[in-house]
Amino acid sequence: MVTETHAPVRQRVAPRRGAARKYSIAAALILVGYLILSPLLQVVVNAFSDRPLYQGVGHFSLEPWTLLSEPGTWTLLTNTVAFAFGAVCMGLVLSLPAAWILERTDIAGRRVWRSLILCGLGMAPGVTALAWTLLGSGTIGAITLTVERIPILGDLVDINITTLFGMAFVGGIIAVPTMYTLIAPNLRRVSGDLEEASYVCKASRLRTARKIILPLVQPAVLGAVIMMAIIMLGTFDIPAIVGSAPGLQVFSSRLYAEMTPQIGLPNHNRAAVIGLLMLILAAALIVLYTRANGKSTRYAVVSARSFRLTRTALSRRWTAIAQLYLAVVVTIALVLPMAILVLASLQPFYQPPADSAAFSNLSLDAYAQLLDARNVRRMVTNTVLVTLLSATLTMFVAVGVGWLVTRIQRPSTSLLAVLAFAPIAIPGVLLGAAIYMTYLYLPLPISGSITIMVIAYLTNYLPFSMIAMRSGIAQMHPSLEEASLMSGATGAKTFLRVTGPLLMPAFMAGWIWLVAHVMRDMNIAPVLASPENQTIGAFLWQRIQDGNIQQFSALSVCMVTVLLALILTWQRMSREEG
Repeated sequence: MVTETHAPVRQRVAPRRGAARKYSIAAALILVGYLILSPLLQVVVNAFSDRPLYQGVGHFSLEPWTLLSEPGTWTLLTNTVAFAFGAVCMGLVLSLPAAWILERTDIAGRRVWRSLILCGLGMAPGVTALAWTLLGSGTIGAITLTVERIPILGDLVDINITTLFGMAFVGGIIAVPTMYTLIAPNLRRVSGDLEEASYVCKASRLRTARKIILPLVQPAVLGAVIMMAIIMLGTFDIPAIVGSAPGLQVFSSRLYAEMTPQIGLPNHNRAAVIGLLMLILAAALIVLYTRANGKSTRYAVVSARSFRLTRTALSRRWTAIAQLYLAVVVTIALVLPMAILVLASLQPFYQPPADSAAFSNLSLDAYAQLLDARNVRRMVTNTVLVTLLSATLTMFVAVGVGWLVTRIQRPSTSLLAVLAFAPIAIPGVLLGAAIYMTYLYLPLPISGSITIMVIAYLTNYLPFSMIAMRSGIAQMHPSLEEASLMSGATGAKTFLRVTGPLLMPAFMAGWIWLVAHVMRDMNIAPVLASPENQTIGAFLWQRIQDGNIQQFSALSVCMVTVLLALILTWQRMSREEG
């Protein structure tokens, strides 16, 4: 009797569920494909056209590619590669030892140090770049002028951050919290049995770390290196601020210059050529990243029953060295930049701390001007709207795409996964320029509006949010959803009652991470900015252009304070989730 009653129900439900999944996959492919392919298509068209699309459909031409024959182009290439490579190396030098100390040793204050390192995410690249310009510039740098006044040392050491090495140094500082986040969990998961076996064989701790631990986390380290190299390729604000001296341009700053020339009309054709060169470099790195991930199973050493985390006991001397190292990392990544920004925001005009008059006329005038300025209130409103809409919409799309890719194994979902991951290879400044040009040509009235910025951030951050949601979905056993469906619940009710609540911690952690990154962005915002949609990132960039260090510093201090609160909340939620 039971079989006769339930068999027809299962036969009726299955086709409906299969059709709903097909429609969902098709809708996701159309949405993601449109977001990714439409800006890339117009970049390709502009790169091989004799005139920009805003002047009408042109003819096929290789004239924009004459850019390659200009001597300065190869300097751009070498500067770009040197900046990205140097920033990644500097970030690795700062983050890998810190991750090993905090995850593999019995260092005291582990949670405090970890929180301080991750709080570096609150420092926007452009904010850190200007802060270190005020600290290390050859003419006004606080550290530079202080060192010059020290006898003997001033003659031996020449500190100047406005060099290619200085750009890489600032990029490395920015990379520390992200690289730490990618490397630390893998260090934590290496079983202590392997170290004990090495010690039994009379190997030293240094040799054990070099021969056992580091090879096992090689895929994670390589993945972090490649990921940060891609991010640095598209970083615009660091080269534009620190590398403002002649001869220090990179691809991202040159692309922005072609899009927003001081004299004449923008040259979209040459900008598209530069964008394709950046895309080729990023695509090559993506191939390396994919191969590294493909080999990661060879290094799997964690099992549910035998896993045991062992922390190395440090002697007093090594404990002091480790604490000092962590203090140096936190100081250069967070403490010094924040201190100089606070000082600059309180001065009527910037004076380095080495100057005796630097602390004589401190006031809150810059903050008062921010509160009174009408355009600042509108900018804050725009920032809140863009941030909330972008983060929320991106996370909902990531949940849908992540569920389809994780739960349904079909060629169509494999294509969906590739499309959703593709924006990670598109540098941020290139994506902003491509979306700007796309909606300049399409008959949609969103150019210069909040909507175009939401679309840009949705496209840019979809890969990162989808990766986070796929991890959360993969931890949920499919039997939970199947049990709900077999009990007669619809797919929507199953998501609301079962899937949604279980994914909420990961969803909220990802949402807070997105809010922090969208709010601090100074790569996409300046490219898409207009009087109607100006955000904090575009406003800060305009203050740099105007030379208004006081308002830049005051707004940066306010923004970083809010971001630090969000990041601490994100860390707490991530710990609870884990």
